[in-house]
Parts: sequence; C-alpha cells; structure tokens
Amino acid sequence: MGVLTLVGMMGAGKTTVSRVVASRRGWSVCDLDDLIVARAGESVSAIFAREGQAGFRRRERDALAEALTSRTPLVLATGGGAPAQPGAMDAITEAGPSVWLRCAPQLAARRALAQGGRPLLEGCADHAEVVALMTAMAAERRPFYARASIVVDVTASDTPDAIADRIEAGL
Repeated sequence: MGVLTLVGMMGAGKTTVSRVVASRRGWSVCDLDDLIVARAGESVSAIFAREGQAGFRRRERDALAEALTSRTPLVLATGGGAPAQPGAMDAITEAGPSVWLRCAPQLAARRALAQGGRPLLEGCADHAEVVALMTAMAAERRPFYARASIVVDVTASDTPDAIADRIEAGL
C-alpha cells in the first residue's frame, strides 16, 4: 500500500489518529513535525523564530519528500500547511491513499490552543482571533485537502478509535 497520509488543519487529530491506525495495521508511524524536529535538532517554535515560516516550510517540504519514499508501510501525519505547498498533494496521492480529517475551524482552534506550541497562532489576542485565522487558513487549504482519497468528518465527540474505524472503512 505504501504510505497512508493524513491531512487536515492543526488540531484535527492527525497525530493521534495516525498512531491508532498504524498500531492496528502493524505499520510504522511518522509525524511530519516530529521528523522536522529530529532533523533540525530544535523545536518547531525555534525553527520559526530563527528561520521564519519560509525556512520551516522548506524543511517541511524536504521531510515530506523523505517520508513519502518510505520502503515500509507507513501512516504519515502531515502538518496542516504541508499539503498546500506546490506539488505536495501530487506527491501525497502518488505515494498511496490519503485521508482528510475535516474539522470545523472552531474545534480545531480550541484543540490547537489547548495543545499550545503553535507558532502560526502566536500573536493572536484571543480565541475569536484564533478562530478567524483558522477559518481563513481552512478556506485557503480546502482545495488541497479536498484532493485526499477519503474524507472523514471529525467532531468533538469522536474518539480516535471511532475516527480510525471510519478511515479503515474508507480504505
């Protein structure tokens, strides 16, 4: 099967759900941000602070290309912006099936704020500003995410296992 790639907004649950799906299948799992951090030897926030978003996106592009060439079955959780980079969705769809974890911007914002460490959200004054930013990002990225093989809607009441069940059913 190659690489099963999960795409969607930050806070949609890609990292958590990728671990569940990989465990069920006996596959490896890779979180793109974790791969970037391992290669850089510093946090995503530190990369953003030192290199800006452009530097991070360059590193993200390289990490995505590396992960998509996995020789063993892999479940890959991308960063929210990775699929919107030039050629990224082409590479993702060529590597294997992909899943868009479609999540309302309000839910994604709440989760992302609770998790912390999100450089794109720094500077937002309050929850309403984060929701507005997430809504704009979701609209910009929707055409890329929509190219995924499978769309799974995510709600606040969904468990990672329930989402994984829907992914499995779609495969």
